[in-house]
Amino acid sequence: MFMLRIVAVLAVMAAGLVFAAPGAWSAVQEGDAEVSIFGSVSTIDVEGSTSDQITAQVLGGVFVTDEVEVGGSFLTIGTFSDAGDASVEIVNGFAKLHFNPAEDTVPYVGGQAGVVSVTAGDFSDNGTSIGFMAGVKIFATEDLSYNIEFNWQETEIFDVDATSTTLLVGVSVYFDT
Repeated sequence: MFMLRIVAVLAVMAAGLVFAAPGAWSAVQEGDAEVSIFGSVSTIDVEGSTSDQITAQVLGGVFVTDEVEVGGSFLTIGTFSDAGDASVEIVNGFAKLHFNPAEDTVPYVGGQAGVVSVTAGDFSDNGTSIGFMAGVKIFATEDLSYNIEFNWQETEIFDVDATSTTLLVGVSVYFDT
């Protein structure tokens, strides 16, 4: 089942690359706002125990310069393992640095920090989250991009350090502000 999820994510990524036709343009510039939806399937390693996870993310940001975007995101993660299921909600602030924002393909890197809430069985806890991301936005039109992002976060919950490594696939819409 997990392999089927991986194939589905790769198919979405391939479709995004096909539909991002050559000659598209980037509209990333100071003052623009971005709203994104991401999703993924991945694995999480908590002190040597690996589980499958499904992630959904909603993100909003504003470009304070042509290259720099700041904003916030909400992630929800469902984790499924032999030991039991869990849910994680993370609210992060982020900053991203975009390279070559006038091109059709715009790579970026960034950092994020926030708070996390976890529920596993009868237990729940709150903690902190810090991490980084690196990705690429492939513009299909002036106001639409397909995105691929590597997202790494370390959280401290239940007095345990957990590391999450996620490959997110999504779409963004841009607005003039």
